[in-house]
Amino acid sequence: MRHLGIGAGMLGEEMGSGAILRIAAEGYVEASGPEPLSADFLGADLFRLQPHEATELLGVVAASEPQLSHQEPPLDVFEPYAAQDSIKTATDLPHLTVEPQGQKKWPSSDSSKPIQVYLLGGYRIVAHGEEVTSGLRASAKELLAWYLLRPDGARTEEAIEALWPDVPPERAPQRFWTALGNLRGRLRSEDMAALDVLTKAGERCRPQVDALEVDLWTFQAALSLASRASDGQSRRRALEQAISAYGGEFVDGFDYLWVEPLREELHCKAVDAHLGLAELEEQAGHLETAIQVLERVVQLDRYAEEPYRRLMALQDRIGRHGSVSQTWRLMQGRLAELDLEPEPASLTLYRELTMPTHSVATRPN
Repeated sequence: MRHLGIGAGMLGEEMGSGAILRIAAEGYVEASGPEPLSADFLGADLFRLQPHEATELLGVVAASEPQLSHQEPPLDVFEPYAAQDSIKTATDLPHLTVEPQGQKKWPSSDSSKPIQVYLLGGYRIVAHGEEVTSGLRASAKELLAWYLLRPDGARTEEAIEALWPDVPPERAPQRFWTALGNLRGRLRSEDMAALDVLTKAGERCRPQVDALEVDLWTFQAALSLASRASDGQSRRRALEQAISAYGGEFVDGFDYLWVEPLREELHCKAVDAHLGLAELEEQAGHLETAIQVLERVVQLDRYAEEPYRRLMALQDRIGRHGSVSQTWRLMQGRLAELDLEPEPASLTLYRELTMPTHSVATRPN
């Protein structure tokens, strides 16, 4: 459809064409050849599915093919991104610490990046060593958070549809450009030009990963390292980094229209990371450390009973009988908030652990 400026290509050896197209990371054709037809695509901006869209589409295909039904599901939008491709080991991750109150701290001296963004456990931006507390529009903060979930970039139309679905179409692009301009202008230092925290190539914008340190990216990269670890020690270090990066709910306190599914998914991944680390610590005989990790799990997930059961069992193993009863009452109270009773498995375990004739294993040295 030359008159509309639209073209389509199909991949496959049987097509018999010698056309070669080289695609830039931003999604446009940057070189072509040797087939003359290839030149028609030079500079074209390709339509691409986003990860969550591909997940939905491939899920439909898999459901229609019985032989695919028990294969691994496709990667979804929460998997680690290209922004962390350079991270090979846990020692490559930025080091975060967690204060006793749960407040995450990122030492500025440890970062060579001009901008640090905290999305987990609130939403804070530190630019050039100073926290940004004024001068940044709410729409600009929301735009940045949305794009930081997509370090590979996304079309401006996608951002507009997700962030401002109720804004009239003729006004929505202006909302986007106003937010982007405010973001670039506010995140600059006195001795430098406006920092392109989001760069534009064709119809897509993407975060400038070389300028940004993001706790969400650290969290995702650490989880990826843990899943690929070949030994328990490497997996433990990676899980510790993931837990350190997770300071709380994603953009806690900000009720963006698009945020709830992402918040829940990241929360579940954090709980799984804690449970995985507690299991490793228990296997290594570090029961006190495993208990500390499980105590944080029951703060993250107040109503899931399995972590409470694991915690009571470990408390019993080291002779903390009073703590077993305290954990039981804590679980009972929280379930009562939802008008729920403990599961039979929880009640059975508690009774076994508190029976007068219960035999307790000796505490390890």
